[in-house]
Parts: sequence; structure tokens; C-alpha cells
Amino acid sequence: MTQSWRVAAGDHFLDNTVYGALQLYFVINSLIFHVFPDITLLGFRHVQFILTIVSLGLMSFAIYKAEKNYWYLPVIFSIFAFTGLDPIGATSNLNYYTYPHFFVTLHIAFFLLGLYQQDIYIRRSLFIIAGLCLWGISFSMLHLSIIAISPFILFFLLRWAQIKELELSIKDIGFILSPFILCWFIFLAYYNISFIKAVTRGLDYISSISAYSSKDLVSFRTSVLLYAVISTFWLVAIAALLNFRFLKLKLLVPAFTAISILNFYLIDTSFLHLIQPYWNDWYSRQMWFAAMIILFHLIYWPYIFLKLLTIKQKIQKRDKITLIIMTPSTILLIAMSLFSGFGALRALHCAIPSIAAIAIMIIYSKNVVSRTYLTKTIILAMILLPYYSTTAWSDWNFTYCDVKPKDANIKISQGFCKGIHTNKVYKQLYDWIKINTNKYSSDNDFIISYILTPMVHMIAKRRPSLDDSFLSPPTDCNQKYYRQWIFKMIEKNRQPAIIFVFENSPALNIGRKGPFNTFKHDLKGESYSFFGPWYDIKNSHEPLANYIREHMKLVQIFTYSKNIVRCFVDKSKL
Repeated sequence: MTQSWRVAAGDHFLDNTVYGALQLYFVINSLIFHVFPDITLLGFRHVQFILTIVSLGLMSFAIYKAEKNYWYLPVIFSIFAFTGLDPIGATSNLNYYTYPHFFVTLHIAFFLLGLYQQDIYIRRSLFIIAGLCLWGISFSMLHLSIIAISPFILFFLLRWAQIKELELSIKDIGFILSPFILCWFIFLAYYNISFIKAVTRGLDYISSISAYSSKDLVSFRTSVLLYAVISTFWLVAIAALLNFRFLKLKLLVPAFTAISILNFYLIDTSFLHLIQPYWNDWYSRQMWFAAMIILFHLIYWPYIFLKLLTIKQKIQKRDKITLIIMTPSTILLIAMSLFSGFGALRALHCAIPSIAAIAIMIIYSKNVVSRTYLTKTIILAMILLPYYSTTAWSDWNFTYCDVKPKDANIKISQGFCKGIHTNKVYKQLYDWIKINTNKYSSDNDFIISYILTPMVHMIAKRRPSLDDSFLSPPTDCNQKYYRQWIFKMIEKNRQPAIIFVFENSPALNIGRKGPFNTFKHDLKGESYSFFGPWYDIKNSHEPLANYIREHMKLVQIFTYSKNIVRCFVDKSKL
């Protein structure tokens, strides 16, 4: 939000941001700020959910045109109407997680509609729109540009499968990729060297810093293997039930019901408390959902290649549709999972098309295809319900370091957070920031919020003085960047009127009190605990602390729990 707003307020998206060239999604958000200058955080969430419904509607329409069935689509897409484009539950805003999910869903929808369209002009128009969506994925995060290879892979797969009714020619690929190439050509022609330099700076910065998150967030977690292995046994049992032709209905539905109840219990208890809950229990339940999607991708491709290699195996209707859905989804899943601190969880950011493919494979399996719609619906619900219910529950109860909805007893009535329900401490801190900002600065002044508190810039409606707004505690790696940014700040006359210094990000943990006054992370707990102090400016001698001591004066203090927030004002402003 801060990056997007600062660009809309006058900053240059390449020159005044650290790694903006690698995550250009905020340029799209800045356009929203331009059109709606007074849009709030809640307003952005509304837009995100509107885009979710649009993508679900188009995906449903495309699948119906290809598959001629629609009865199961509300069942399988119901979860996303609740979680939006971010089933992980970390944020409901428009960001580099949600935009790729939105664009890949639209790309597949328009691609499917184009393939099944007979009119040549409508077909090509749909392919062009599908290509624009590919560019949208690439523009959201630069490394996701690899998605552009998906039309070529589909071209060879459809030729190999000899699916005559789904012809994809080289000319069709030209129409799909022409907007992707043209948009990037225009963009690079306009920004050329500036963009390349910005990309280089961003890569240099990201490759050298480890303070944005703890190291184990970007390392491989053995617990992911446990989730995958356990989910494999469950999926094998499901596959056996789906394809065992002679299993009677009076046994089939109870079997799925029993497996569903057992699976729900295993997910909810992190496999009977034998597996350490993923990421402090913040995303444990979502990890099971992600593991199921990843396993489906891993199983699907050997299955389809085995069919293509075996001449006697006929490519079925479900295989044709899922092939089109899965190709871009798998490429995106790999690219997102490998280059993100979320790791395997990022599978949920291509969940809409993945779930569509899973559902199609289920309803066309041998033991389900001839059943009544009611039976099919029950089977689908029993398979998906454990994942959907636990994911929705987690999404509702974990609000990214805020209180649970039932404990959010104060509503913010003004500013960027207008309409948000929160707790008393956050409301007091929010008001304190606004009061001091208005008292000691004017609209065109700059500020710094330090550490890990970019949201302060949005509350204060003041642009960041430095190139980065997500300032982490000083390390040997980032101190040289702080020196560069401070030098650039002074050179461009962007000195801060106010600096807010937090001892830690004001973030809450949800859990329960354990023995010896310990605190156990648990979304089912009723206790809240703020993170303790992390940064001590009094004993710090890094570049930003030195600048504060030399140019700023302490005027206000806000205390909560064991943490202190200090408000410094430029001495020349007093």
C-alpha cells in the first residue's frame, strides 16, 4: 500500500523505491489511488473481493462452455468467495500474491473460451486478452515472466495428444504472445536504461539482505515433507474409492464421509499434534490445503504423460480440459514457490484453477461419472470440506497479528483505516500517530517510520524520506544501504519532518499460556501477546540512529506492553 500510494503522491516508481522494478504490481495500485485518492484500506479489500468474484465468474463460464456442466462450480469455488484471492489469509489487499492469482485465472478462462470459439475474430480477440493476462502476471512480479512459455508447452502437448477438436496453431500463439511482447517492448523502450538499473539495484539489495524475515522462512522445512507424505496416503485412498467400479453407493458415500471426518481431525490437530504446526500455527491448516494441491500437480503430470506415451490409452474429455488448466498453473506454482518466503504455501495462489482441475478429475472418475448430481455433490463436498472449513476458520481467526474478530471492539472512524475494526491499543496508537503528524508536519513533508512499520506512512499520509518504507533492524548487510539512502535523501532534500521509532513492529501473537509463564502459539487460544522489544535506538550506532541523534529531537513517547514508540521531530521544525 505504501509503495503504491507514494508513487500516486508523486514519487517515481523506479527512482524512489528499492526493488520496485521487481514488483511492479504497485504501479497498478497507484493507478487506483490516482482514480480514487481517498480510497481506504477497507476499500482496497472491497476491490480485491470484487476481482475475486469476477475471476470466479469468468472461470466458471469458460469451464461451462468447454465442459457443458455447471452444477459443481459453486461448490468448488465457495471457499474463494470467503478468502478472496489469498487463501493463505496473510492479507486481503491487492498485492504481489493476489494479482498473479487473479491474472492466471483470467488467462485460463479467456484461453479456454478462445479454444472453443469457432468465429475467427472472436477467437483471436480472446487470445489477445489471454496474452494481456500473461503480461499482467509478469508485471506483478518480474520473475513470473516465465509464465510466457505456457502457450508453447500447450501447443506441443495438444499436438502430441492429437486432440483435433482443440487445435492450437502457431498463429494462435502469436496472438496470445503478441500483447505480452508488445507491452514489455513499449515499457522497456520508454524506461530502457532506468528500468535495467532499477532491476540491478533491486536484485543486489534482495540478494544481500536477510533481515526482512528470519532465515528459516526461506530455507527448506522438513515439516513440508511430512505434510506431503501424509497427504499422499490420503489421496491414494481417495483415488482408489473414485476408480473402484464395483463399490456400491451405500458403501461409497459412508466411506467418503468417514475419510472426510478423519481428514478434518488430522488437519485440525496437525496430525494428532505429532507435526509441529507450520509457521507458529499461523498457517498450519492452510499448509494441508497447499500440500493437497501440490500433490495433485505432482500426480497429474505422470498420469497425463503415461497416457500420452501409451497409444492404447485414449485421451478423455477431462484430460483435454485439465491439460489447458494445469499447464500455466503448474508453471506459476513452481515459479512462485521457489522464490518466496512462504515457500510451498504459495501453491494456494494458483488454487482457483488447481481446484477446478481437481474437481473435473473427480467427477469424471470411473466410480463417480455415472452417479446422480446429488451423489457427485456429496462426494465433492466430502473431499474438499476438511480443507475448506479449516482454511476458512484460520482465515477468520488469524488477522495477521491483529485480534480475532470477536475481540475487535473498536472501529476506526477516519483516515486510511476508516471502517476497520481493531483493538483499543491499535486505535490509540493510530490516533497518536495522526495527532503528532498533524501537529509537527504539513502535507508535503516527508517522514520515516522505523522499524517494520510501513503502515505508519499510510496513517500519516506522508511520503517516506528513504527509498524503502519497510525498514528492518540494522545488520552488517543493510547498513551500507541505509548510508546510501540517507545520502540520497539529503541530496534530494527529502529530510524527514518526523521520525517514528518502534522497538518492534506492534504485532500480536494469538495463543495460550504455558508452564513457567511461557507462551504457546495456538489459533484456538484466547490469549494475546505482543512481540517484545527488538531494536534499542539508545544503544544503536548505525547510520539512521546517528542521523536521528544529530538532526532530530524526541517530543513524544507511546508505551504499550513492554514496547516504546518514540516520536522525533526535526530540530529546525520546532
